[in-house]
Amino acid sequence: MALVVKISPNDKGNPPGKLADAELHFIDGELDGLKLIGFSIWERRGGGGRNVTFPARSYSVNGERRTAPGV
Repeated sequence: MALVVKISPNDKGNPPGKLADAELHFIDGELDGLKLIGFSIWERRGGGGRNVTFPARSYSVNGERRTAPGV
């Protein structure tokens, strides 16, 4: 299995702290042609590093809002 990581810089600077969007493109094997999208790279609050957020789905149970990772 092989994949390519595609990073698109956030040239607009909006929202503040967002550095880039990222996608995983599978180019070989059983997952050939599949793309995982929705990853974002952020400057860590207070500096000193970066964070990556992953796709998630929001839903509610008994009126309580929850999220589940999409990966």
